[in-house]
Amino acid sequence: MAKTKTPFLSLGASGSVGGSITAQKRYDQTLVRRKPFPTDRYTLSQAYQRWLYQDYAHLWLVLTPAQQATYRSEGAKYHRTAFQQWMHYSLSTLPYLSALWDLDETAGSAAHDQSSNGITATIYGASPVIGLIDHARSFDGINDYIRALNKAPLQLTTTFSIEWFMKCLHVPDYSTAWGEFIFMKSGSYFLSVRGNVAGRAVIKGYFWTGPADFTSAQFDPQQWNHFMFTYDHAVERLYLNGTLLTTKNTVGSCPKTASPLDIGNLYGDGTWLKAITDHIALWTITLDSTLAERHAERRYPA
Repeated sequence: MAKTKTPFLSLGASGSVGGSITAQKRYDQTLVRRKPFPTDRYTLSQAYQRWLYQDYAHLWLVLTPAQQATYRSEGAKYHRTAFQQWMHYSLSTLPYLSALWDLDETAGSAAHDQSSNGITATIYGASPVIGLIDHARSFDGINDYIRALNKAPLQLTTTFSIEWFMKCLHVPDYSTAWGEFIFMKSGSYFLSVRGNVAGRAVIKGYFWTGPADFTSAQFDPQQWNHFMFTYDHAVERLYLNGTLLTTKNTVGSCPKTASPLDIGNLYGDGTWLKAITDHIALWTITLDSTLAERHAERRYPA
């Protein structure tokens, strides 16, 4: 069935015919071409691209009118709407995304960053295993960790989000003061998991001269959980599987340091992480409850 706005063979044609041929205006020309379709829209790479599209489409909605107007003005130069210009810019540069380690590598010692910053981390011992989204890394609780050398995008200060999937391979010890370190950037911030009574666990956070320390409500550590910690220079929030678990009012700024970001590494009186982690992402904005819920539901294969 034809879906055209003007006669298809006219000079001003636009639309599509039979879902397979499309006509589009480009400046003073009309381009008639075969409608593009992905060869397999259910591949992992297609899933990642689709999720990024969904994320940035949602982030468009939280831009201020003044910010949206900027993209309207820029898009007019290329015959794009404000939203089209925003999506073109966002999917090309992935703004706000500091680092994304999907941990899908099944060999080698490199954890490749899927953001535009190219912060490749080095894997020390953590083994590849099946995760919730393709593959993940298993930390043995003895000497496994992942290290990303310091770069500016990892220096989270006043507004940021950290998210990850995790399944503990045991109930963490509750006799240690700080528990097992998930993320540690010495002198700036860390998040850890610590055992609690009745086989439960909590997430602990510490921020040097920044957001106040916090200890979350309890959860089951031995099932897959999605965590998202956010800070907006006023409120700390920790989401568990898309649901708000802990909040704390605080004001402060994490210092910038030259230390690396370690995942699963020993520091101070803590212990090594014994868990499986998957899909680690750091953002320079505060993600909201809608994205916390959406990200918690993501799986591959679905």
